[in-house]
Amino acid sequence: MKKRPTIEQQAADKVSPLRHHRTLREWSLRETAGLVGVSESLLSLYETGQRNPPPQIKVRFARIYNVPVEALFTPDLG
Repeated sequence: MKKRPTIEQQAADKVSPLRHHRTLREWSLRETAGLVGVSESLLSLYETGQRNPPPQIKVRFARIYNVPVEALFTPDLG
């Protein structure tokens, strides 16, 4: 069985806050995508930073992870 990376390993690998919170809970992409209401492929794009979720999806992430939106997403300064 694959061992979950430690917080230190995730930080060293620059894991996104979205993936960090998902793996802390040991949720699969499928489980998390279902909770958020997006496809697994779109969730993966959000986690890798290839797509930026709209505000309502950011709020859903914050609610399911029970953290402030700011803990998951950096402010857009541009």
